[in-house]
Amino acid sequence: MYSPKQPPGTEVLKDLADWAIDEFREVEKGFQDLDQIRLIKTHVEPSKKRDGDIVYADGSDWDPGAGEGIYQYYGGTWNKMGFDPTAGTIIGNVGATDNRLVRSSGTGGITLDSTGITCDDSNNLTGIAGLTATTGTFTNLTKGGSNVAVVEQTDFISGLIPTVTDRDYKIVVKLPYAVTITEATTICASGTSTFTFKINTTALGGTANSVSSAEQSQTHSSSNVASAGDDLVITASSTSACLFASFTIKFTRTLS
Repeated sequence: MYSPKQPPGTEVLKDLADWAIDEFREVEKGFQDLDQIRLIKTHVEPSKKRDGDIVYADGSDWDPGAGEGIYQYYGGTWNKMGFDPTAGTIIGNVGATDNRLVRSSGTGGITLDSTGITCDDSNNLTGIAGLTATTGTFTNLTKGGSNVAVVEQTDFISGLIPTVTDRDYKIVVKLPYAVTITEATTICASGTSTFTFKINTTALGGTANSVSSAEQSQTHSSSNVASAGDDLVITASSTSACLFASFTIKFTRTLS
């Protein structure tokens, strides 16, 4: 830091000139060796201000708008700069790749580093090597350009009963995974019957299927969750010469 020296006690012009040159050199050296700038904390807004002025506001006696920190004056107002001495300066090299995501580096809380993940302007992420999540629903996932299964998947079970009689038909024994049944669809070649779809002995919430040569679908939104190990059952009733009855049960399940 530059500190002026006492001028020589002489009236010789050369001595004064030499002193002045030495002082200018010290000022020059001070700028060349500058490795930090210390701003004095300001408690009162400067009375004269111009675009480009930079000040350190105390945030209490004088708060330009966002608390203590370093502000630059432009556009007719004081604008807090991107670093804050009370919170620490964010530093680090994030690279020159557009849309690149950054991450924290180390445990100091003030250093950023680049990642290999990019997020384009349509919010598509690329470059993820692995993803771990406890809950969530994901759509449009791809691997190597091909779609992969999503966390929640829609699936179905279909079957055929050639000759229907009034009885229980256990169509799935001991489900290998939990499912939520959302719809049941039926049709037959001839005759009629009523199909009540059940989880073990409990009927699905909603309406039973009236089986006939006309396709019919019934949606289910209550009493429709089956756990792993449960059975799926059709109870046929009011049957009249019902032949070749087909059924499809649509459900959702969560992939493990």
